[in-house]
Amino acid sequence: MNQLVCLLPACPESLGTNAVPQIAAVRVRHVARVIDDGDAREAIDDNLLTHVTWIHSHLPLARAFVTPEIAIADSGFATDTFNIVMRARMSKRRAGVAIPATVARMAGYGRPYCWWHGPLDTPADLPARLEGAGLARAGESLAMVADLDDLPSVVIPPALTIRRATTVAEVLDFARVVAANWSPPDDAVVAFYTAGAPFILRPDSPIDLYVGRVDGEPVAAAELCLVDSVAGLYSVCTREAHRRRGYGTALTLHALHDAREDGAEVGALQAADQGQRIYARAGFRTVGVYREYKPGG
Repeated sequence: MNQLVCLLPACPESLGTNAVPQIAAVRVRHVARVIDDGDAREAIDDNLLTHVTWIHSHLPLARAFVTPEIAIADSGFATDTFNIVMRARMSKRRAGVAIPATVARMAGYGRPYCWWHGPLDTPADLPARLEGAGLARAGESLAMVADLDDLPSVVIPPALTIRRATTVAEVLDFARVVAANWSPPDDAVVAFYTAGAPFILRPDSPIDLYVGRVDGEPVAAAELCLVDSVAGLYSVCTREAHRRRGYGTALTLHALHDAREDGAEVGALQAADQGQRIYARAGFRTVGVYREYKPGG
């Protein structure tokens, strides 16, 4: 039975297994444009939360818990890409109990996972506490935000075609491009999107997947997650043999222009080292850092 996302300390007993989580109720709702860095960080964190938990909340074997002090997503698949702890909002007193309990819970699931430490997380000494609980820092990315009114035009390389996924087959094309980021490709990524495809394709889904093709072959991918008037960009990647040809930039701008047409006003993302300059040229500015921690180094 699926574990539904709840925005309370515990899910009400009256919430049935087929209920739609609150975070999925609205695709795009206009809100005031993000201006200052504090609002931008909140917008990025809210969008990331939906990206991390929405598909999970619909899968029979997955779990997604959201409480005022922590968010936990366990996909049921053996990949830390989709098994995540994030959004810590703990007092120092509570952290001494909640962190060990969360680490024990994730260990009990018996699957790889990562804990994302974001710019709004508390307590301030959370990184040291995570390391004290046996987790090791495994990487970091920049939290970036952009006003979608200022997007540059899309320039699509002549060989590339871009299409939003509207069929299960296209969702799986997206999944295989993303899975190819690992060598060998991560089969659990394909399995996760195979299970999630019927929900991703629903009209009320906040998630759109894009696939770039060259001569019919899927070579690049990007995910767009629309929450309120914020468009989150995730999983932007290109197969190794097709990199440095502008395909990732073209998918990024194509997806963001679509989001703007759908009513989004702000773009949000977490950029790894190799993508930071590209996103800066597209008008994104840095407002914080996300750090990734994993068990046992």
